[in-house]
Amino acid sequence: MLKRVLVTAILAIAVPSVPCQPNQAADKKQGTSTQSQPSSIPANAADKDSDGNANHPKANTDPPKWYTALERPDWWLVLAAFSTLGVVCWQSIETRKAAQGAKDNAIAALTQIEFLKSKERAQLRIEFAPPEFNLQPSLGGYPVNFRITLDGTTRAYVLQDSILVYLSKSKRIATSRKSFGIARNLRPEDSPYDGRTLIYNTESFPEPETDPNKFHCARRGEDGYTLFADGQIYYRDIFGDEWILSIDRYWDTVVKVWAPYSSGRDDTHRKVEPRKSKSHNPN
Repeated sequence: MLKRVLVTAILAIAVPSVPCQPNQAADKKQGTSTQSQPSSIPANAADKDSDGNANHPKANTDPPKWYTALERPDWWLVLAAFSTLGVVCWQSIETRKAAQGAKDNAIAALTQIEFLKSKERAQLRIEFAPPEFNLQPSLGGYPVNFRITLDGTTRAYVLQDSILVYLSKSKRIATSRKSFGIARNLRPEDSPYDGRTLIYNTESFPEPETDPNKFHCARRGEDGYTLFADGQIYYRDIFGDEWILSIDRYWDTVVKVWAPYSSGRDDTHRKVEPRKSKSHNPN
């Protein structure tokens, strides 16, 4: 009896579950059929396809703005490059200005130094007295007086000196000369130095001129005789710079003065390069 009740209960539980299986299968079939249905086609699909461009955006007929190109990233790279170039150019200009400023300062300093040296260094100049054309028997000829003046507060070291005053109808070049007779160590307290030289002839080894007829003609400016003075003083100042005082003059019988001969290019005072040897001739 107990077994029958137990079997009946099991059957009662199993029977209702059997009809449910077909319904679930039908639902699955219906779900599958629903998913497999084609998508709906809009009513105006034919119109859009026939147009051909309905799916594409319409062209913008408005002109581009002025800033459109600037919105591109490449332009900012160009601007950055130009900015860098500007900075480099500015630095180059400033560097050049600094270099030019340093150069100007150096030139100004050298100019100041040269100005101070010009006030202190020895500078020589010479003047000739008017010739008297009078014979001096004690001297053995006709003298011409001169004066050498040292301008400056320091001494001059005379390296070489020569002078020749001669009477001739033409300018002489290759003629021996005589010494001024000035001290080799010429100090400011020795200035001015007064000296004299005789008037010579134009021989290769000049001798004092003693022909009175020539002097008579030279005194009156007749017969083409002219009195010339050629010479030089080569010296060094205390700063080590070397100078040459060149003399190239003639006696002008009209205005009664010693004047530079011709253009005067050989009657100058100038700075020269230091001598390489004692035998150097500055001319």
